[in-house]
Amino acid sequence: MVLSSNSKLEIGDEILALGSPLGYQNTVTTGIISGTDRELEVDSYTYENVYQISAPIAPGNSGGPLIDRKTGKVVGINSARIEQGNIGFSIPINSVFPLVNSWSETPMKNLPVTSAIDDFAEIDENKMLETSDYLVSYFIESINFRDFVTAYSLLGSQWQSNMDYDTFRNQYLNIISISIEELKTENKENKVFVEAVLTSLERNGEEQVSKTYKINYEIAYENDQAKIIIEKKLH
Repeated sequence: MVLSSNSKLEIGDEILALGSPLGYQNTVTTGIISGTDRELEVDSYTYENVYQISAPIAPGNSGGPLIDRKTGKVVGINSARIEQGNIGFSIPINSVFPLVNSWSETPMKNLPVTSAIDDFAEIDENKMLETSDYLVSYFIESINFRDFVTAYSLLGSQWQSNMDYDTFRNQYLNIISISIEELKTENKENKVFVEAVLTSLERNGEEQVSKTYKINYEIAYENDQAKIIIEKKLH
C-alpha cells in the first residue's frame, strides 16, 4: 500500500476501512468522511484533526488502514468507535509520521511483555462471553485447517513468551482433523472461561486414532484484543 502523507480529505469523501474485526481477517467496510478536525484521546495521547468516519468498525479494526477510495492510498489509521450511532475515528497518516520517524531513530532492542490489562467491569458481560466463545472456535478452526500462524497469534503474550511458535506448531502436527463437540462459556470471579469438548483424529504411527479431550481456556483482554491466556486439559 502507498501512504499519502499530504492528503487532506473532506466531508463526503468516500473511504474504505480495512482490518480484522473479531478475527475476521481482511475485512473491508465502506463509508465516507462524516467529520473532520475532531479531537480523540487514545491512552495517554491526544490526537487533533482526526477524521470521523461512517464506515463500520469493530474490535480488531484498530490499527488497520483507512483508504482513500478515489486514490487507493492510505490516509489514516483506524483507532476507535462510539457505540451510539456507529461513529468511527481514524488518525490522519500525516499525524503518525513524526512518531514513526522517532521510533526509527530510537528503536526498541526488545519487545515489551504485556499482561492482561482490561478491567472486566468495563466490558459488557454478554459481549465478552460471545467474543470468548468465538475466539476459542476460531482457534480450533485454525488448527483444523493447519493455519498454525493464526492460532498462535490468538495466544496471550505470557503463553507466547513461554512457548515459541515452532514448539506450539509441533504439538499439533499429528492431528488430521479436530472438531468441537461442545462449548460452555462462563464468567467466574471476573474471569471468562470456555470449556470445550473436542474430538480429534490423530496419527499414531501408521494408524489413525480418534481421541476426545476436555479443555478449559481462560480468556482475557490484552491491548483491547481478546486472547487465550491459559489452556488446561481436564482429561
